[in-house]
Amino acid sequence: VTVVDSSVDSRAAWGPDDYLYFISFDGSSSMLRRVQASGGPIEDVATLDQNDAGRYAWPHVLPGGRGIIVTAIPARQTQQGTQGALAPLLTTGFEIHVLDIETGESRASIAGAQGIYSASGHIVYVTQDRSLMAAPFDERQLELTGRPAALLEGVDVRIDGATDIDLSRSGTLVYTTDSFNAPEEIAWLTRDNHTMKVDPDWVRDWEFEGLALSPDGTRIAVVIETLERADIWIKQLDRGPLSRLTFDGDYNGYPTWTPDGRSVAFGSLRDGEWDFWIKRADGSGPEELLLDLDRDIWGVLWSSDGSWLLASVDGPPGSDDILALRPGVDSVPIPVVADAFDEFEPALSPDDRWLAYVSDESGQTEVYVRPFPNTGDGKWLISADGGIEPAWSPDGHELYFRSPDGKFVFAADMTRGPNSAETRVLLEPPSQNDYERNQRNRMYDLAADGRFLVIQRFGTPDVSGDLVIVQNFSEELKAKVNQ
Repeated sequence: VTVVDSSVDSRAAWGPDDYLYFISFDGSSSMLRRVQASGGPIEDVATLDQNDAGRYAWPHVLPGGRGIIVTAIPARQTQQGTQGALAPLLTTGFEIHVLDIETGESRASIAGAQGIYSASGHIVYVTQDRSLMAAPFDERQLELTGRPAALLEGVDVRIDGATDIDLSRSGTLVYTTDSFNAPEEIAWLTRDNHTMKVDPDWVRDWEFEGLALSPDGTRIAVVIETLERADIWIKQLDRGPLSRLTFDGDYNGYPTWTPDGRSVAFGSLRDGEWDFWIKRADGSGPEELLLDLDRDIWGVLWSSDGSWLLASVDGPPGSDDILALRPGVDSVPIPVVADAFDEFEPALSPDDRWLAYVSDESGQTEVYVRPFPNTGDGKWLISADGGIEPAWSPDGHELYFRSPDGKFVFAADMTRGPNSAETRVLLEPPSQNDYERNQRNRMYDLAADGRFLVIQRFGTPDVSGDLVIVQNFSEELKAKVNQ
């Protein structure tokens, strides 16, 4: 039964009054809302005290219904690695708040990634270093009444403070242990399904989160996540040196080459905002701000002649759009695909006549093509059962895209135009191979000879942790935490 179909920006918390509580975030403020579990009108409960929080997540309603535990995710996000070189990166600076449901004001706070309430009279929470902690708490007064104590280590914590933890009223604890990313490598994938490492000596425990092949095919701009941050690096092909390009910002990604191959544009998270910067690929000279909008920017690309710059921009549900401007001509970008749906991942044909992109207007992600720059003159659906990550062949005769699960690569014959496109399965990777995918960031590129440049993961995909059940946990909690 669907009870809410929009503006749900957190998981739901089931309250003792049989209401489902959730948080809506409009980009500047957070609203606590609720709806009856059986369905009905949505009720605004309280505007949440923002303080230094960028947004709130992970609500947990206290049994008495007076307060709610939430996690404040900071507006200025920085990246911090966790134990193990292959562990995922986290956002730092989380705080757990206990909010008064009637007023939305914070009554108690503690540094941590996610918290729940124990019937023993404690807040049980997970810290960013993966420790499980507990602090005495007065539910009636909404106040902490004692010092926190450590209970155990090794609880899985992921991006935005996501954890798998819950505690029953009878005192049974359930949680998951550390998860890890599978080892990755950059490889060439041929059209007959064979892979070959770009550089056999390029073997390190790194997480690759994006790549772009230079126009002449001699270099790769690649996003590498380390323990502390993510940066753009330039790799000389095939066995040339690897040099770091970016040093500023909290997180750098989404690389794109300029048409002349001299510079790389990239997204950079600074002061809580995603803007796009540009820097010479050889590392000489300072980086310069390329595009600063009032919305987060997830990717840019140039037309082949450099006369157009397209940007994929973020927004609330239904407002992810594709904008474009003519550098030196337009002062602000204009919408080119901005319907009442999410549109993203733009890809221009080599002759700049056609714009391929992804939209969820059908209820799932599909690949569409429009004329460019007059995008209102037509629209054709290219994929048949879902599609992501469109990319054109170097001669523009084919449009490639992947299935949403990443298991298939499709090719659409575009020689007679998008209205006559015929689609076929081009590649079905062997079951032992797994290639990185991302619905907002194309994770492969194409060489002039038709090979695909991919991020390949060894063996199984990312490895989840174990599920642990602890019975009679309340008794252990009472023994370890001073009342």
